[in-house]
Amino acid sequence: MSRRTILSLAAVTGGLALTGISGAYAETVAPVSPAGPQVHEGALKAMLDASGGSTPGSNAKMASPLAASALSTVDAFIAQWNNKYVDADGYYGAQCWDLWEQYCRSVIGCAGISTQYSPNPGYASGLWDGYARNGAAQYFTQISATSVPQKGDVAIWKYGQYPNYPYSHTAIVIADAGSYVNVLSQNSSPSLPNNPYPGQSTGPSVKQNLPKAGLAGYFRPKSSNAGQPTTPPPVAPPPTTAQPSAAPPVTAQPQPRIGSQADILAVDNAGVLWIYPATGRGGLDSRAKVEGDWAGMVTGWTVDWTGNGILDLVVKWNDGQIRLYPGRAQGGFDAPQVIGTGWGSIDIAPARWRSSDMLPGLMAKLANGDLRYYPNSQGGAMSSWVKVGHGWNGMTINVLNFNADSHADVIAQDPGGLLWLYPGTGAGTFGTKSRVGNGFNKTGLMATAGFNGAASKGLILRTSASTLTYYPLTAAGQFQTPFMISNSFSNMRLLNTQ
Repeated sequence: MSRRTILSLAAVTGGLALTGISGAYAETVAPVSPAGPQVHEGALKAMLDASGGSTPGSNAKMASPLAASALSTVDAFIAQWNNKYVDADGYYGAQCWDLWEQYCRSVIGCAGISTQYSPNPGYASGLWDGYARNGAAQYFTQISATSVPQKGDVAIWKYGQYPNYPYSHTAIVIADAGSYVNVLSQNSSPSLPNNPYPGQSTGPSVKQNLPKAGLAGYFRPKSSNAGQPTTPPPVAPPPTTAQPSAAPPVTAQPQPRIGSQADILAVDNAGVLWIYPATGRGGLDSRAKVEGDWAGMVTGWTVDWTGNGILDLVVKWNDGQIRLYPGRAQGGFDAPQVIGTGWGSIDIAPARWRSSDMLPGLMAKLANGDLRYYPNSQGGAMSSWVKVGHGWNGMTINVLNFNADSHADVIAQDPGGLLWLYPGTGAGTFGTKSRVGNGFNKTGLMATAGFNGAASKGLILRTSASTLTYYPLTAAGQFQTPFMISNSFSNMRLLNTQ
């Protein structure tokens, strides 16, 4: 797919003096051609709510069943949309995601499967990444990339894994073609003269062979009657005589879950861990308590460590252990696993540091100033480390795709409050560093994605007064005007910070 610009973010030229409580100053980073989102989930949610297909949720739209109606067959759908543009959400032009959304509505009978449960929210790969949480499992079965696809399957390519689709891709399968797959695909062919979305989209939905390289796998519709009219289930007649009422069953209280990486987690003085769900619109919903005693936590991170689309907790404790708390789809966490010992004096930050890594590992800053990367190949204990730098004494590190090149970057605060960007290359090395701000000598610098919109990213900074301020970033890595989130985090230990 072609690269696209984000319509809702204006490019910033020159240095931008940021106002607000922190008094930090953000400096310009050389712009990189940004890759915009494929889906505007806020617009999609509003559309579905208006049609009566809404489902509960704070910051991500889950799959919604549509009212019973005659559904199209796969062949009829392909005939209807071949050589046409479709823009299902009304934003960012005709993306590959829009064809998927139309297919779900017309053939499968669902809508609004979220892309937010993903390291790359807003892109087609988020459908695959969030399979266990976004409602897709109700309608589709995940099929491996090595399987032979069938007509009606949905092919999904990974983010950043193949040059033909650098920001992921999805298409509707027509037939297998060996090392290629024959699909109906949008935004993956040359633009037509009558393109209604110039500068946003390339070609319309067309039949073409696409290489399988970089495939995450396929979604296979579960219903054997996909494409046939749906029939409401029969309704049982009421009983003719009064029935005694049964005592309500006793059920365990549901545990909260981390809805997205934009959620803020914090431990209070009593050792209670709280989740503050992000609204996706720059705010926070009511907090929820996580069971357990977290008083011994030094730092903790929310990350999909196991690669199943569900966010986990990686926590460093005051005994030097690092423990993994696997997240559950229904909420809460499984029993912890010790994945490291002897980490008492080491700062950590999760990162998928190399493009070849399938899972995130840990970036680690040692007391002697060395910087190491510990890969995570199995979703559990880490593999042998590799040294990636030295001389990091006194620096505080965090990781974010700052400059929109699909590679993880290290954001570092030095003791004087200067903010530095160390761009990752995707090969386990750094590009040329640059200074991107000053006045950041505060506490709790958090990198976040999706906090102020589906494809948003930025930094959250806590001041000495425990006020949280959000510093938005454009896709190309330029700061915009900050705003305050909350002043209610005094004496709280924030996760996702050093």
